Amino acid sequence: MSVAWMKPLSSLKACSPGRPGLCYNGAMNVDEMGAAVRSALEPFPCIAFAYLFGSAVAQRLRLDSDVDVAVYFDSGRQLQIESERREDVEADIQLALERATNRNVDLLVLNRAPASLCAAAVLDGIAVLIRDQSIHSRYFLAVTNVAMDFRDTAREYRVIRARSRSLSESDRARVERILDFIEQELDDRHKFTDVGLDRYSRDRDLQRNLDRWVEQLINAAIDTAKIVLASERRPVPQTYAQILSELEAIDAFASLGRSLKPLAALRNLMAHEYLDVRFDRVRDFVLADVDAIAQMADIVRARWLS
Repeated sequence: MSVAWMKPLSSLKACSPGRPGLCYNGAMNVDEMGAAVRSALEPFPCIAFAYLFGSAVAQRLRLDSDVDVAVYFDSGRQLQIESERREDVEADIQLALERATNRNVDLLVLNRAPASLCAAAVLDGIAVLIRDQSIHSRYFLAVTNVAMDFRDTAREYRVIRARSRSLSESDRARVERILDFIEQELDDRHKFTDVGLDRYSRDRDLQRNLDRWVEQLINAAIDTAKIVLASERRPVPQTYAQILSELEAIDAFASLGRSLKPLAALRNLMAHEYLDVRFDRVRDFVLADVDAIAQMADIVRARWLS
């Protein structure tokens, strides 16, 4: 099973120059390698789809190279990107892959790994197993979008980090504007507290306004955290969740109780969840989770802007 952006196994060139199609010590061509990986994964029904990627599909495989395999565990109707999900069978899967390929295997869990790594795997790799085409398509679009957005965030983080050991005047002014924006947006919270699924489903204008309100507040929190962390010359985070988690690790934010980090998952999947699944998470945000952003704004204003 394949889709337009997927590279078929047969489209790949030989791994060993002068020996068409041969790699893995001359024992397997790329098609056979993909088939071996697929055969090893088929006994694990928890896998929704899987990719072979890395040196095996980039004509850089050496005798001592590991095999890179990415798997996405079935998550029902709810997408998982940069989640904390772990499966007990991960070690069994890795062992099965190593037996099938006669190589060490680096296993990338697409539900859990940073979006930038996952996007590279699905963009540059080849799909060797797809059990759920719908979730595969939704995941592909979501993870590549998140990776693209985060690339810009990481670039800006490095710029801020390089120019100052504390908040510069320009960064301070920007944080102040963001906090003012958060305060203004929080004033609209009452407009959404009584929204139910039926009204959310029928009223497209309301749905767009509520989704936009949620997404903008989370992005504002991430932007604030990014500037604060970068100005203190903290290492560049790999994910939005790590940005929020690193902020909460600062003593001044201990009162938040790690309530910011989960908001990154909602931000990543807003445009890619089924409507009813998205509504449950949006409603939790309106009724409770947004309080963490309000508290964060108060702490930043008192600690960094006073």
